[in-house]
Amino acid sequence: MQIEDLINWKKLSENLSGNSTSVRKKQIPKKYEIRINYLIQLLEIWDKDIDVWTQKEVQDWLKNIKFPQ
Repeated sequence: MQIEDLINWKKLSENLSGNSTSVRKKQIPKKYEIRINYLIQLLEIWDKDIDVWTQKEVQDWLKNIKFPQ
């Protein structure tokens, strides 16, 4: 299963754009790309077993996150 499968794309699209079909799994407008990539990165953290990560691995991973502006 892909992380993207956990996202309710219809609700996400409604939340971001007010339209249920503007944002889709395979069609993400540039306007929302950074925010959706950030959401996916957060879901990846949630999906991993962070308890087994070393502190350095967590810090390195967090450095690579691109926060929305």
